[in-house]
Amino acid sequence: MESAKEYFSAPGTIGEIYVTVSSQKGAPILLLDGYVLHREKIYRDKTYWCCKYKRNEKCRGRAVTLTVPNGGRLLKSVQHLHPGDPVEVEQYKVSHSLKLKADTSRDTPCVIADDVLASKTSQEL
Repeated sequence: MESAKEYFSAPGTIGEIYVTVSSQKGAPILLLDGYVLHREKIYRDKTYWCCKYKRNEKCRGRAVTLTVPNGGRLLKSVQHLHPGDPVEVEQYKVSHSLKLKADTSRDTPCVIADDVLASKTSQEL
């Protein structure tokens, strides 16, 4: 007999704008209240996202966003089968900040990393 699956609340606030970043291979990723979602498809002005753990953990977490610059306005969010991981989301944000800074700066990688990490630390205070 299969045990009942535990569902976690649907992340996000409908109407809010959430950040999208790029993966290591350049694919868009939606960061939504501790969850990481990969772009599944685009249809007209809507983007459909599925949970990073769709295949491995068979998570049914999904989101639909209206496309806006540098992100998406949340239209719909579906429950996940696992808790969110804010640390993983923060890692994606820091990685994205490093890439942006490296693209626009002529500083050495060490200086860029120090600047990004210092700005993240000062934002937390």
